[in-house]
Amino acid sequence: MSLAAEALHGIRGAVLLIRRDPGAFDEFNVSADGFWRSFAAILPTALLAWPFFLSSHQFAAESAQADGKPLPDFGFASDYAYLGLAFVIWPIAAALLAKALGVARNYSRYLIAYNWMSVPAMALSLIPHLLYLSGVLGWQGMILPSLAAFIGLAYLSWYVALRGLETTPLIALAFLLADYGLSFTLDALIR
Repeated sequence: MSLAAEALHGIRGAVLLIRRDPGAFDEFNVSADGFWRSFAAILPTALLAWPFFLSSHQFAAESAQADGKPLPDFGFASDYAYLGLAFVIWPIAAALLAKALGVARNYSRYLIAYNWMSVPAMALSLIPHLLYLSGVLGWQGMILPSLAAFIGLAYLSWYVALRGLETTPLIALAFLLADYGLSFTLDALIR
């Protein structure tokens, strides 16, 4: 199967996971090759991230102006460095966590789903940002839709861990908290 076809199946599997379809994992290539090929999800995720980063910078500038603060420095390079590092560091952290929590047998299955889920997750998180960039929402109007997207994506991350690792809700919560903890730490260090 070509990488493009595998990507379409992976993204379809992720969408089916969002819909809680029991056949979602049938779409993923859960072989060793499928594990490594799932990292190709960074390409469509990075493309979708551009308007997200643009909106975030514009939002930061408008809120700084409204508060009478100096404009923040913008660095799209740091945004993409954050994204790239997250794609590299989380698999290592998740492997260590899976081993520590006794769910390492399904680690590969989980990470394949997690990687492909990044594409529809980024697309879903873009909705309030696209509304903001198009002028439908002002910067104040971004707060509630962004919070709703954050909560929805947290649920998705938890659900991918639950189904991918075939584990308990509590262990899936540990993966969610570790994932978000790593994300916030990387964000603070890089941006």
